[in-house]
Amino acid sequence: MSISSIRIQFHLPKCAHPRWLSFTATEIEEKQPSHHLSVATIHATLWLFPYLLRFTSGPWTNVGVDDFRLRIYTSQATPGWVADLRSNLITSILSGEYLRLDDLKTGVFFGDEWKISASVHNWHILNWQNRIYSLVKLDAQLLRNWVNDTGKFVMIAEECRWTKVRSFEKRGDSFLWQMVYFPSDLWKFIRDPMSFIDVYSPRADITFDNFRIRDSELLKELGAKAREMYEQHY
Repeated sequence: MSISSIRIQFHLPKCAHPRWLSFTATEIEEKQPSHHLSVATIHATLWLFPYLLRFTSGPWTNVGVDDFRLRIYTSQATPGWVADLRSNLITSILSGEYLRLDDLKTGVFFGDEWKISASVHNWHILNWQNRIYSLVKLDAQLLRNWVNDTGKFVMIAEECRWTKVRSFEKRGDSFLWQMVYFPSDLWKFIRDPMSFIDVYSPRADITFDNFRIRDSELLKELGAKAREMYEQHY
């Protein structure tokens, strides 16, 4: 992995803006036999007592990821972290609560090249982890060539957010209670760091150069589920 620059800056926390550290990395690139990843900028802000000061619903860090681009050469060699993210997202889509879905369009085209396309606007899903997946726009397309038996999948998502929301669990908001909860929160952070992070990305481009046909069945299932939820709500 290569990184052009890294900047770490400490801050004096204030009640109106309780950040104590900011981290910025630019021009991140990773090339592996299975994939090519590039990110223009990663910016992280670490908060002091964000739950107490109502800056977040618990996460200690906000992370912004600008111009995320991931190219996977074959779906048979999908990186583990991508597979985990895909599994979490798929489970959320199939079993989560749809809070908003403004528009959904799908299309299937047949010929020497078979194509499935989908377009979604303002999609918000609440999953079992009290996390909301939200995006303003998503365009996805699966191409399959029957002649040479090759496939390609492309997805572009805009204004993506992965945000923790407050649960119904009663939790004291005082400084004393935050100190009481800190040891357990620290242990949770060690076991699952991502549970203490909110993520935002203005745009994410993901491409599979060779996409297996059996994975397209999953896409059709997801499309059917999304359309079912859209029709129920609208």
